Amino acid sequence: MIAWHRLFGLALQDLLATSPYRVEVEKDLSVQQQRIDIIIIEQGDSNGAVVIDLPDGLDNLAKHNLITYKSLRQPLEEWTLDELIGHYVSYRKLVSQVGWATDLSLPTTPTVMLKTQEYKA
Repeated sequence: MIAWHRLFGLALQDLLATSPYRVEVEKDLSVQQQRIDIIIIEQGDSNGAVVIDLPDGLDNLAKHNLITYKSLRQPLEEWTLDELIGHYVSYRKLVSQVGWATDLSLPTTPTVMLKTQEYKA
């Protein structure tokens, strides 16, 4: 397999060698280890048959389910959804590279399902 990213980066390094720019190839952008709250992965071929009663909101699980949890005191805001989509992109890359699933049926765009419930004290 041809390492196109590396070749492109080396070509840019050569092109910009006398400029005030520095080219870095395949740079790790994580400052700290990134963790998602919960991942639910279907094991084997269940044909969608779930033998237990699942809580509301978990009744339509896909093969790979990335979940972020927010308590009543934590806002579910735009940044939270951006972070979840970032986790989705990272997870999709990881699963496809490691080969955890032979049939990787992750959609090209994530589906975000929000469920709210009022709790009375």
